[in-house]
Amino acid sequence: MRKIAGYLTKNRSEKNQKIAQSTHEKGYIKPRKTFWRNSKQLLCLFRVVYNQMVHKMIP
Repeated sequence: MRKIAGYLTKNRSEKNQKIAQSTHEKGYIKPRKTFWRNSKQLLCLFRVVYNQMVHKMIP
């Protein structure tokens, strides 16, 4: 929280802006939330496909 407070309260010029920790030097942003969201969606999709396959096998 201290880092966030310092980031928000400091008076920064355009030349001296702080970069978020999730941003790499090359400008790549880590897709943390996107990865977990996609993982959950993929898991849900696998469950649906698996359930459909099981129901087709059992008459």
